[in-house]
Amino acid sequence: MDQLRRELTRAKQRSAKARESVARQRALILDLEKKRRDSSVAEDVLRTLIETQHLYEDAERRLIDELKSVAPNEWRLDYAEKLEAPPANKGNKLLNSLPFSDLALIQPFLERARLKSPSRLQMANRTMKTIHFPESGMISISAVTGGGRNQTQIGLIGREGMTGVSIGFGSKRSPFDIEVEVEGRAQCIAAEKLIDLMAQSPSIRTALVDYLHTLWLQFAHTAAANANGTIEQRLARLLLLVEERLESEEIRLTHEQLATMLAVRRAGVTVALQHLETCGLINRERGIITLIDHAGLQAAARPLN
Repeated sequence: MDQLRRELTRAKQRSAKARESVARQRALILDLEKKRRDSSVAEDVLRTLIETQHLYEDAERRLIDELKSVAPNEWRLDYAEKLEAPPANKGNKLLNSLPFSDLALIQPFLERARLKSPSRLQMANRTMKTIHFPESGMISISAVTGGGRNQTQIGLIGREGMTGVSIGFGSKRSPFDIEVEVEGRAQCIAAEKLIDLMAQSPSIRTALVDYLHTLWLQFAHTAAANANGTIEQRLARLLLLVEERLESEEIRLTHEQLATMLAVRRAGVTVALQHLETCGLINRERGIITLIDHAGLQAAARPLN
């Protein structure tokens, strides 16, 4: 057991050093590109460093799995949150939709990231540094008014999309706050690098702009719902949208989160949830909202669709 602990410690150190090497190489490439110098050799080195990083991380995961099997209690107490391998998923749909040549172009610059809740990924009217492509979890987009005092949720992002709403329209500043609502994982890339890749590949630019167009439509529909719908109608629409983003009928959002997302009082959300449950559309138990009648929820939200 002691030997396993030592091996795991060394594996963690190797993985950390590999990630640092990859980060330094990416910074070098960005610097070369800013100086308009050839970065092809540096990019070849980066691909090798990324392959090495993945080998070290795979070895670390194998040791974690071994620890999990021989000492499950210690694994839960000391390693589960920090070291557990990410759950199997199908990745980010937007990235997966790219042609192989484009994916090969963007892949060396993607980094794995954990989406922690609550956390803010981007502040309104600040220059964007990182773009996230979620693989799980959910991110909310909020319009900010009143000098930052008021926030209104206008969009949700799951593994179908990306942050960085404005880069497709030539702006490096985000007009919105971007926050993690449900924890998950993502691939991320430096905003400047993604802008550069969009300039290199028209098909990358087209795919990302097409997604951003659908996101703007979501903003418009949400604005219409906020202006015309009752709390119950808006809540039904929101629950269906969250289910679509999370790809799960079980929704782990608090009343406070829902109230913030709808820009209403918590008491109003509680009453609306009780009514939806009384009508047999949802079930609530131990902090989990389960959608059980999709047709009924769609009917409840229909005036807003």
